[in-house]
Amino acid sequence: MFKKPGVIILLAGMIIAGAGCRNKPPSIPSKPAGPVVLSPGDSGVYRSVATDPNKDRVLYIWDWADGSADTTGLKRSGDTVFVSHSWSSEGVYAVRVRAKDEKGDFSPEWSDTLQVEVRVGANRAPVVGAPVGPDSGWVGEWQVFRAVAVDPDGDSVKIKFLWDEGQTGLVSPLVGSGDTVVDSVRYFYRGVKNIRCVAWDQDGLMSDTSPAKQFYAMQENTAPYLPVVRGPARGVANGPYYRFYASAADPQGDKVRYRFIFSDGTVSGWTPLGPSGHWGMDSIRFSQPGTYYVRAVAQDSLGLDSDTSAPKIFEVVNEGNVLWQVMIDEFVSSPALGAVNTGREMRSAVIVGGTDARIFAFDAYQAETLFIQTGDGTWEEFCASPAVGTDGTVYIGNENGKLMAFSASGNLKWTFPETLGSEPVNASVALDGNFIYVAGIGKQIYKLQDNGTGCSVVWSYPLSEEVYSSPAVMPDGRVVVIDDSGYVYCLTADGALSWRYFADASITSSPAVDNQGNIYFGTDQGDLIALSASGGFSWRYHVGDTMNDILSSPVIDQSGNIYFGCNNGYLYKVNASGGLEWRCLVQANASLTGSPALTADGLVYILSPVDSVTEKLVAVNAGSGVVQWETMLSRTVLRGGSVKPHPRRLLVDILPSPVIDRYGIIYITTENGGIYAIAGRPQGTLMPSDWPMFRHDARHTGRFGSQWRR
Repeated sequence: MFKKPGVIILLAGMIIAGAGCRNKPPSIPSKPAGPVVLSPGDSGVYRSVATDPNKDRVLYIWDWADGSADTTGLKRSGDTVFVSHSWSSEGVYAVRVRAKDEKGDFSPEWSDTLQVEVRVGANRAPVVGAPVGPDSGWVGEWQVFRAVAVDPDGDSVKIKFLWDEGQTGLVSPLVGSGDTVVDSVRYFYRGVKNIRCVAWDQDGLMSDTSPAKQFYAMQENTAPYLPVVRGPARGVANGPYYRFYASAADPQGDKVRYRFIFSDGTVSGWTPLGPSGHWGMDSIRFSQPGTYYVRAVAQDSLGLDSDTSAPKIFEVVNEGNVLWQVMIDEFVSSPALGAVNTGREMRSAVIVGGTDARIFAFDAYQAETLFIQTGDGTWEEFCASPAVGTDGTVYIGNENGKLMAFSASGNLKWTFPETLGSEPVNASVALDGNFIYVAGIGKQIYKLQDNGTGCSVVWSYPLSEEVYSSPAVMPDGRVVVIDDSGYVYCLTADGALSWRYFADASITSSPAVDNQGNIYFGTDQGDLIALSASGGFSWRYHVGDTMNDILSSPVIDQSGNIYFGCNNGYLYKVNASGGLEWRCLVQANASLTGSPALTADGLVYILSPVDSVTEKLVAVNAGSGVVQWETMLSRTVLRGGSVKPHPRRLLVDILPSPVIDRYGIIYITTENGGIYAIAGRPQGTLMPSDWPMFRHDARHTGRFGSQWRR
């Protein structure tokens, strides 16, 4: 028989609705609470509570373990029920309770039992009444209150007042049962105070807390204290929104809120009210270079304003100026850009590993520390550069032979392998979705899949030697990797060898890939080599100087030109046919081992050493090869004129490479221990070319075609 679709849908809806409306029993009630020692004939008050998933009303069945039981009336789900009971005979009684909802369903089990001892002459706790005293008074003046406690056994008692503002009340001397105890208090903040008491008998048995006496502390309102404003010192025009914070305490402890006043004429709205002294925040971006002043006013919950704060100076600077710096330790690792989950929001971050065995994440615009991970004692130097996945996961190799994965909040997710490795992981990984290519572990390249809480091995392929060069993912999904013996391997996404080429040289430089699948890399013997997508030799450009190692990883512009640094102190531009376009002396006899970065408006940035305490970021015109500007980055000088000790040099002495964000801001780490943000040009964002920077993009994916740029 054919049923109309509407009838089928109606019947299915009725079945689903019926399943969703099935009654669920109430929870198991909490263990009964109340006096555990009583004399025969004395009543004790006991309490318990249960909740009902359907919000039904609940009644309680009390089993007193003496052959009697009591059933309460229906109560609202979650409301505490109070009952009293007395026992006529001495003994130990296991009191329990069970819940039943108004539809007749019982809780799955009885509650845990409360053992009540009933015996002749049992000590009973005193009972203390609510304090007695004035209903209101002025802040700062002494207020007097009285309390009385009665002991059922006629024992002496002592009383303590609970003042509800953090003051410590004193325990009175022992007084007779029913005698009055007097104490006084002075309040410091306006508002309602709930004053209570507790009492002890001469044997130390404590009463329940008394009912509250409400007292209102009055005070003449005064304005919050002068706010303090903090925030970044420098920024760029038309850049990110910069955050500024204000804090002010209120003399009466009232809640406060803030309004920011900016010297460009902008006045913010009021921030939400928060506790006295909390930090309120607002943000702003400026459109023109110049010096700006940020001030704030605080307002209490009654609407009374503070005076205006002293100004916080904020400079909007031009290209080449340092925006912020953090001095830590030596860096070989190049910074990547990602997003850190603070628990409240995602923040744009600069992420890098240090040679002090720590991972750092700083707010890209505020320089605020977002996380620092120090490890479990087995971590060693981080020489590899981090790569950041689309979900914010940070992948970075360590000198202890492990690849580590950190969540976007900075927590360690997993390591590979789980045991310490024999070979350091110096190369950065390449990312392709949730697949990770890592080279060097056990002289192999692995393809891993990130499963969230761990990783699984998809395949591995043996290499001839250890690896300093980082793998790259080609336009067709194949991966190319180079080991230190000079072999270049091209593997399919399934792990099969596509081709192999022998360069007959030690290689530290990581490959760059263009849109035709052509591969470019440098050698430690001074050659820039180009291979075709099929592994054939295309051309070689040789640097003839004596100090001609090319440890720098090449980058590619929109016209197919290749740029790289050399250990002779020159930055090179070679065309797609292998011909020299220009070379620029960056620093005489300096080793330019880091990679250049290309901007959309035609600059090339590269880091260069200057002397033992100074490095510099240099901007070169990509068309002419002429230096446009340079910014000195010096090691900090400590008190007494001494300098920060230089840590030990590493086997792979590679300078970090710069990264560029969507506002043209340049981020760089240095051998001398600094993390820097430097102003670029507003149009100086990362060039949209085939391979414009180290590891291709700001996340360091090492994958051709990754378009994610911060």
